[in-house]
Amino acid sequence: MKRTLIRLGLSALITSALFGCGGGGSDGVSGTASTPVTVTTTGPGINPAIMTAAQWASMEPIGTINSVTTNGQPVVTFTLTDASGNAIVGLEKVTSQSATAKYPSYPNLGFTIAKLMPASNGSPSRWISYEVFSSPTITADVTVSRPGTENYGVLEAVTGVPGQYKYTFRRDPNLVKQMVGTTAGFADLDDLTYDPSLTHRVGIQFSGAARGTGSNTSSGAASGVDQVVIDKPVNFFYDFIPATGRAVVATDTQREIVSVASCFECHSKFVGFHGGDAVNKLPASRQDTKMCVLCHTDQRKFGRAGLTTIASNGNFSDNPYNSTTGVTTYTKPTYTIDGLSTDNNKSIFDLPLFVHKIHMGEKLTRKGYLAGAVSDGVRMNEVKYPQTITNCVKCHDGTPGAKNQTAQGDNWKTQPSRLACGACHDAVNFETGANHPSPVANGVEHDDSRCANCHNAADISTVYHTTVDPTGSVDRGGYPNPPSGVGNAIALASMVNPPASVYKIAYEIKSVTVDSTTKFPTVEYRIMKNGAAVPLKTATGPLLDNLDGTPSIYVTYGVPQDGVTKVVDWTASLSATVTQFRDAQFNSIGTANYSQSGPDASGYYKATFKSALPTGYAMVYGAVGINYQGFVQLTGYKVNGVDVPIRLRESAFALKAASATDTRRPIVAAANCNNCHGQLGVEPSFHSGARNNPEGCAMGGCHMETKATGHTDGGAWALSEKYMVHGIHGGWKRTIPFTYAASSGEPKGFSDIEYPGVLQNCRQCHLPGSFDFSNAVNANAVQNMLWTTDTALDLRLPPNNSAGVAVNPSGYIGLSPWIKGGDFASNKAAPTVLDRHIVGLGYKDYRIDNAVSSPTASACFGCHDAAKSINHMEQNGGVLVKQISTVTGIPAPVTTGLTSAQIATALTAYRGNLTAANKEACLICHGTGKVADIRVVHGVK
Repeated sequence: MKRTLIRLGLSALITSALFGCGGGGSDGVSGTASTPVTVTTTGPGINPAIMTAAQWASMEPIGTINSVTTNGQPVVTFTLTDASGNAIVGLEKVTSQSATAKYPSYPNLGFTIAKLMPASNGSPSRWISYEVFSSPTITADVTVSRPGTENYGVLEAVTGVPGQYKYTFRRDPNLVKQMVGTTAGFADLDDLTYDPSLTHRVGIQFSGAARGTGSNTSSGAASGVDQVVIDKPVNFFYDFIPATGRAVVATDTQREIVSVASCFECHSKFVGFHGGDAVNKLPASRQDTKMCVLCHTDQRKFGRAGLTTIASNGNFSDNPYNSTTGVTTYTKPTYTIDGLSTDNNKSIFDLPLFVHKIHMGEKLTRKGYLAGAVSDGVRMNEVKYPQTITNCVKCHDGTPGAKNQTAQGDNWKTQPSRLACGACHDAVNFETGANHPSPVANGVEHDDSRCANCHNAADISTVYHTTVDPTGSVDRGGYPNPPSGVGNAIALASMVNPPASVYKIAYEIKSVTVDSTTKFPTVEYRIMKNGAAVPLKTATGPLLDNLDGTPSIYVTYGVPQDGVTKVVDWTASLSATVTQFRDAQFNSIGTANYSQSGPDASGYYKATFKSALPTGYAMVYGAVGINYQGFVQLTGYKVNGVDVPIRLRESAFALKAASATDTRRPIVAAANCNNCHGQLGVEPSFHSGARNNPEGCAMGGCHMETKATGHTDGGAWALSEKYMVHGIHGGWKRTIPFTYAASSGEPKGFSDIEYPGVLQNCRQCHLPGSFDFSNAVNANAVQNMLWTTDTALDLRLPPNNSAGVAVNPSGYIGLSPWIKGGDFASNKAAPTVLDRHIVGLGYKDYRIDNAVSSPTASACFGCHDAAKSINHMEQNGGVLVKQISTVTGIPAPVTTGLTSAQIATALTAYRGNLTAANKEACLICHGTGKVADIRVVHGVK
C-alpha cells in the first residue's frame, strides 16, 4: 500500500455544548455501568513522559477496558501496562494544545464509540459511529465530519491504582443526531439515533510518537526530532449493551467477521497509514480490524463526490484508462461508487468494499480506482494479490475449530449481499441488472432481500469460490502434453478448496535409503486420493482411473564442490516418473532401469533408482511430486456443463531426508509461505503449481546455488533460491528492478511486486535461528556454503533465433544490468556509480569463468542492491557478480576445442579455487550479539 492510503489523525469530534451537558441525556434515555474488570499491575509504574525514545519504541503495551458507564457522556475506565505488568503512568499529563484548539488533547490515545445496527431485509449488519465531528477550535465548536476518534475529553488517573485511567467522552451519544441536525448531506451519516438496547463498542488506541519526537509536543508543533513510534501499538475494546451495561454474549447481535490474526499472516502489522510510515514500515495506530470497522463505515461518504462512470464499460472518466497501453491517468480520488443504488452510492472506504477491492486488485473489472491522494494513493487495479482470490476463508472463517475462527466468519457464504459481493464483482450493476444474469426481474435488485434465494451457502463455497486458476497450467504444464513440453492451457486446481468433484491429491514418503553396497537410492512412498492411499494400476497406461499423467520421484544430494569438503548444499539429483518405476523403464542413457515393489498393507511402494550415487555424496533427500506433467483429472470438473480436464497439485510436494543426522540446514517452512500464498505456485501460478515446497526449491538441478540463468536465456540473474526469492519479495524496494523472466505481457518482470508484510521481518518467512545463523546447525554451515552463480553461459553470440535473425537486439531476455552487451564506451570517461559495479565489457564466455557472488552477500544482495550497500559488502570481503578469474586472480582455462564434457570437468576444477577466496566478514558485525546484529538492524522481535 502507498504511504497515504488513509490519513486519519486523532480526530477531535465534539463541542463545548456537549461538554456542558454534564452527563444528562436530555430525552431521558439512560444507560447502566458495566461490570468492572480488575487488572493487577506491578511496581511504581513507567512514565512515557520521561522514557527515552528507544524505551518507548520497544514497549509492548497491553490495554484492558475495566468498565463503561453510558448515563450521559460515556465514561470509560481502562488500564495500561507493559508486557511485564508494569503500570504505564502519567498519561494524563502528556497533552498537546495548539493555539487554535479549544481543548488539550492526549496525543498517544484515541477513543471512539459506535453502535451496531442489526441485519435487516437480507442486508448485513453495520456499524454506525457517533464520532462524526472534527476537532473543536476556539472559533468553531461544531463541525460535522466523517467518523474518526477523539482524544480531547477529560483523562484522569485513578487514585491509588497505578496504570488505571478514567476518560470522559466530550459528548452524549443521545445528542449526536440532534447536533448533526440538517447539516448538508446529513443523511450520509446514517441513522445516528441512540438506542441503548443495541450492541455498542468502545474502542481505545494507544500508539504514536514518543514525547518530544515528531509533533508530540505541548503545542503540537514539530519538535525537529524525527518521530519514534511504539513498534507494537495496541487497540482494545469493550462490546456491551448500554441499557444493561452487560458485555455482549453469543445471543446478542454481533459482527465478528475477521480476526486480525488472519490479516497479520500476510501483513505482519499494518503500516503506512494512520500515523504509520510506509517507507520505514512504521506501524499504524490502528492495528485491529475491530478498530477499523468503527471508522470505515458507509458514513465515510459524507461530503464526498462520486466519480463519473462511462456507460459503455463502467470505467471512471475522471481517471481515464487507456486499453491500448494499460495506463490510467489519475486525476481524482475514488470516494464513492455506483452500482448498488442510484440514490445511495456507497463509500469505497466502507470496510467490506474497501478491503475486498484492495485485495481483488488487478482482477477488478472497472479501471481507475484510486483510494487516497492522487499523488500516492492506492491504485487498486494495480494491486497483486498473492493467492487465489476466491479463497475466502483466508480472511474470514467461521468453521468450528478453525485457526482464526470468528463468530460471523461464515457470513461470506451464508449472508450474501450486494455490498460484499459487488465489491469484487464490480462489473455488476444491481440497479440496472447489467452483468447480473437472473431469471428474476432481469437481474435488477434494489435491496438484498432475494440474494440468498439464488446464492446459497453450498454454491457460494463449492462452486463460485473454489481455488482454481483457469489458465494456471500453461507454464510448461499444459494438457495434452506435446513433445515440446508446452501444452494448451488448462485449469489448475489448488488443494486449498478445490471444487467438490475434484480429487484431493497428496503424496507421502515413509523412508529414503541408500544401499550400502550398490549406492542405489530407494524412496518408499504412497499416493493419497481424497485422504486414502490408492494402489496403482498394474498394466501399462494410466496409473489411476480417470487420471492421466504421472508425478515424479526425485533423489537430491550434495557432493563436495568449489573446494568445500563438507556438504551443506544440494548440487545434483536423480529423477524419474512413477510410471517409469512401475514399468521398470530404462533411463535416458539406456544403461540402467528403475524398479518398484509394493504396495504394502499401508499402500507404500518402494521405488529404486538403479544408478549409484557418486563418491562423496551426502545430505540425501527423496521427493515426490515436482514435475510439470503430474496428474490431470479427466472428468468430473465441468465448465458450462461440459467435462474438461483439470490439473491437480498436492499442497506441497513431499520431501524427506534419508538420515536424521545428515540434513540440510533449516531455513524456511512451506507453511510460512502458504500463510500468504494459500498454495504456493497457484495464482500467481508458476511452474504449473508443481514446484510448491520452498524447503526443496534448492534441490540439485533446480534453484541450487550453482544454477544460473534459466530457460529465458538471461544472464546475471542468479536462480539460487536465496537470491531469487529475496529479489522477488523485495522487488518494489530494490534499486535495480528484478526483471528476470520479463515478457511482453509482464515487461516489468517481478519488479512491481510489493510485499504485503514488513520486509525486514525475516521471521515471517524464515525459521528461527536461520536468517541470523544463531541456530548452531546454520552457524556451522557458514564456512561451507557454496558460491552463487550469476551467469554460466556463452554470451559471445547475439540473441538470435534458430534462423540467425536477431529477435531481441537489446540483449538476452531477462538480461540484468550486471551483465551488459557493448563496451560502455560512452561511460568510460565518467562512469556512473552504477557502471562501476556492472560486470562485463561486451559479451563473454562465462561457461568456465562464471560470474559469481559470495555465499552470504548473495542473499543480502537480493534486497540490498543499492550502490552504497554493494560498496559496504565488497569492502567487507563480499563478492558480487564478479568473474572467478577476477576473484581468485587465476586465469580461466582455455575452452577452444573442448567438448561439453571437458568443459564441465575443467569448470569443476576451476571453481575449486573459490574457497580460499572467500573473505566474507559479514558475521563479525552482523552475527548474533554483535554490534550490528542482523536481528537488531532488521528490527526483528
